[in-house]
Amino acid sequence: MNYEKEYNFVVNFLNKLNIQTTLFNIDEDEAPKFDLGLRETIYDKDIYKKFFSSFPSTGKPNTIYHINDKFLCQYFVIQLPNDPGTYFMAGPYTDFILTDEVLLKLADQYNLSPQIFAQLKKYYTRIPFIKDKEYLLSLFMTFGESLWDGVDNYSIEKVNPNTFDYYDPATNNEKVKKESPILVMNTLEARYKKENDFFKLFQKD
Repeated sequence: MNYEKEYNFVVNFLNKLNIQTTLFNIDEDEAPKFDLGLRETIYDKDIYKKFFSSFPSTGKPNTIYHINDKFLCQYFVIQLPNDPGTYFMAGPYTDFILTDEVLLKLADQYNLSPQIFAQLKKYYTRIPFIKDKEYLLSLFMTFGESLWDGVDNYSIEKVNPNTFDYYDPATNNEKVKKESPILVMNTLEARYKKENDFFKLFQKD
């Protein structure tokens, strides 16, 4: 690639922020687990191929994609020039404050079991929180200028969750028990209340 220095700079910069970077070819048999394994936990590993299946038809050259997914995470995706089918992906990261209440609503929306919910909470502790997204956008805009020789030769396209995350909630997955989401929420909320009461009692002592 004739943009190796710029590419390495972007990767190193993102690594300093603990943002994962992935380089992959859309034509390879196995799609990358770009989300640190979240979708495999909820669904199965085949979901990654499904996620990327629309890239050949919707992926446009000279385009920087800013993706917001259904799990409150964000990514940047670029189809690299002079290398057909090769994409560079940065993420996941989030700018969302992920409280227990937010995660409970997410679990209810996708019918996640308490076991999956516990893993979900642990998962989000590994996701970088980026309060100011503008400097990330500036980084990729500068990268785009280097890739395509100027600001007028590329575009930035925001992608909403329904474009790529089009699969159904995990109600039919073997990993998910058939439990009422409301019951799950009530059980979890009761557990959190007990934990908070315990810690308050401990602090008084």
